[in-house]
Amino acid sequence: MKIITHSGVGHADDFLAVSLLLHMFPEATVERVSELPNKIDEDAFVVDIGGKYEPPRFLDHHQNSDIPSSFILVLKEVFGISNDFGKDLAFYDLKDRYGVTRACQVLEVKNDILSPIESAIISVWSSISALKPGDPLHVVMQKIGENIVKAIKAREETKLNLMKSEKISIKEGVIIFYPESNPNINLIKEFVPKVIGIVKPNSRVPTQTDIVSVDNNALFRPESIVQRAELNAVFIHKTGFMAVVDKPLSQVKKNIVKALSS
Repeated sequence: MKIITHSGVGHADDFLAVSLLLHMFPEATVERVSELPNKIDEDAFVVDIGGKYEPPRFLDHHQNSDIPSSFILVLKEVFGISNDFGKDLAFYDLKDRYGVTRACQVLEVKNDILSPIESAIISVWSSISALKPGDPLHVVMQKIGENIVKAIKAREETKLNLMKSEKISIKEGVIIFYPESNPNINLIKEFVPKVIGIVKPNSRVPTQTDIVSVDNNALFRPESIVQRAELNAVFIHKTGFMAVVDKPLSQVKKNIVKALSS
């Protein structure tokens, strides 16, 4: 099958749209054209060119600024993902449609600074006219598409785990008793801005529990929590940001809640 997009200077929108499609269809070839051919294969995808939005095959947005960017259309129409893409993808969407100033204003972020990695990749993308399976950029774009989908799914998984998590609020902030051993700390900080501590199962020994100070916060010191909750630490990180205790999460939670309530 074939993916068709515009030639010339590339942007994050068309690059991400094609990357996502290559993740879903790794056998696809890519053509960057100045004008669409008169005949388009029935199984081809046309993204960010053509002047029409007729899902699932024709995914352009330039005819109407209210239509999301092409990579968002790919997420919606091909992957069935239609909400909560995260601020980073929302930024690229708004930037492509309205410009960087408007995107920064809407999302309340500082002015865009293009990273050297992004600049280099987009430069290479802009220089090619076609890609086939096995080409280095083809492989890289597949992986980028894969990681975008994983990141979006991680947001949903984190939300679900936070719904299952017990939380206690103290004057210094929020402590979360998280059910999974490998939480995405940055996402938890985004969803619970006042979090200062996370208590979770140890990733190596499930019967042990990690007590973690988020960003090594001075308001939540694991070693002090261990003492106050009368727990036994089997490991304390030299920076003090984490302690591991020899009891399961359920028991550690009881001890900590009791200690902080007294």
